Amino acid sequence: MIESIHQLQQRFDLDFEIYDIIQCISPQKAAARVPPSLAEVVKKLPYLNEVLDAKKLDAEWRQHEFDPNLSPDLEWGKYWSLVKDAKIPSGPAKYPNLTKFVEVLASFPVF
Repeated sequence: MIESIHQLQQRFDLDFEIYDIIQCISPQKAAARVPPSLAEVVKKLPYLNEVLDAKKLDAEWRQHEFDPNLSPDLEWGKYWSLVKDAKIPSGPAKYPNLTKFVEVLASFPVF
């Protein structure tokens, strides 16, 4: 556990209130697209640029709120499981960058 915290500290600038950032992945905030853009979050967590495409992330963030299967009333795991499992008609994942974003934020030790 200690080693994982050291690794997080090396990869992320944790001089800001992480709890405020992590709240954006609650189903209530995500379904309402709060914040309207994830660009500021990516700026505060520069490591994200290594694991996802920030421009595509923002497009997926805007697009996911219109998914008819998603509701702010869903339990956290169910909401993000639906996002992860969503596919475009040709087969690939519909929200790969958003899924990676959520996986990274959910790995923070505040959960």
